[in-house]
Amino acid sequence: MKETFGQRLARLRKEKGYTQEDIASRITISPQAVSKWENDLSSPDILVLSSLADILDTSVDVLLGREEESNNININNKDNNKEEGIHLKDDEGNEVHIASDGHIHLKDEKGHTINKTLSKSEKVSWIVSTTIFGLAIIGYILMGLLWKDNNIGWKVGWVLFLLGPVVGSACSMVIKRKITHFAYPLLIVMVYCSLGILGQHYGFKGWEVYWFLFLTIPAYYIIGGVIDKYVFKSEEDDGD
Repeated sequence: MKETFGQRLARLRKEKGYTQEDIASRITISPQAVSKWENDLSSPDILVLSSLADILDTSVDVLLGREEESNNININNKDNNKEEGIHLKDDEGNEVHIASDGHIHLKDEKGHTINKTLSKSEKVSWIVSTTIFGLAIIGYILMGLLWKDNNIGWKVGWVLFLLGPVVGSACSMVIKRKITHFAYPLLIVMVYCSLGILGQHYGFKGWEVYWFLFLTIPAYYIIGGVIDKYVFKSEEDDGD
């Protein structure tokens, strides 16, 4: 009996040591959607197929059953040179695959796989965070040099260094459609410290009054968690 797409997807996923939740989180969908695919109740679109192939370290043609799977090359195998990269396997079943693009995939004797490739949201967050950190250094120096009133620029400018992870997490929130991925506590720290330092300098109550902002943190994650669970997940399921 010919293997269905769902059966093939489930088999390849298990061979890589991934759970349905692992696959879902990597391509920003619900685990229920992956379950539907594996039970042949629905099918992913072509863009998702490409992402699935990358995650499972295979091709779209293999996923669709149009091409036979090629066996991994063992470092001692001199006959099969079709697949690029280096594959190492010890007597205990531990495997290391160094792909031609430099990505590293590790598999232990239990079949658990660790993929070192960064997801789209991780790449974007890293790039944004790094860029803003560099800009924060420039901004901090400029604030210190130009805002000379009692050295207030140096005193308050350090909060700029928190902008990197705050904006990076905001990008992750938008890409993954998860409100709870936003680093809201860091934003509150930035606001509270800025108001406290400026209040101390300009004579208004900052540290004494604005501590209540921290009380909004649990409220943010409670409300955000509900939205993530019932609104965005519902939209994902409807799209399937």
